Amino acid sequence: QMIMELLELECLLSIGILEAEYKPGMTVAAGEKLVEKAIRNSISRDVMSGNGIDILTITKDGAKEKYLEVKELGE
Repeated sequence: QMIMELLELECLLSIGILEAEYKPGMTVAAGEKLVEKAIRNSISRDVMSGNGIDILTITKDGAKEKYLEVKELGE
C-alpha cells in the first residue's frame, strides 16, 4: 500500500512539472528537456526509480530513442 502511494506521489510530481512548464508550440528538443526534468525530479526523490531514462520521440519524420544515465542527468 505504502509503495503504491509513493509511486503515485512520484507520478504526480512529474505530471505537475509537465503541466506547469508545457507550452503549446514547444520544439521537440524543448519537449525532450522538459521530460528529462520531470523524470530527473522523480529519480532524485526515489532511489528505486532506476538509474536512467529512455526517451522515445515520435515525429512525422520517424522515431528516435535515447537513453540517459542518471550521471548524465547531473545526479
